[in-house]
Amino acid sequence: RGPNASAEEMNRYAWTVLTCEFEDLRDAGEGLEFTVRVNELSGHQNPEYLRTLARGHAMNGDTEKARAVITTALEILSMDSSDRELYEQDLASYGNGGRSH
Repeated sequence: RGPNASAEEMNRYAWTVLTCEFEDLRDAGEGLEFTVRVNELSGHQNPEYLRTLARGHAMNGDTEKARAVITTALEILSMDSSDRELYEQDLASYGNGGRSH
């Protein structure tokens, strides 16, 4: 989380604060802030980081932007990725206005 944190570490932190099992520990605003920074650093080309960004938008009530971002992640993700189903489930949940997973 510090100034020398890698993109991977910041993404992991963002995912954690967005999806924490304990609702009172979630922080949608901070999670979105970190994932935006991570995706700027990676040039919006890492599907895992994009998935976190989509979750951040969804958790902040912007499911339209979440759908656009997860769609981009699916376009970048290889067709034979074992994670593809998770991304497709995210897309479906954002289409239904889902804010959590």
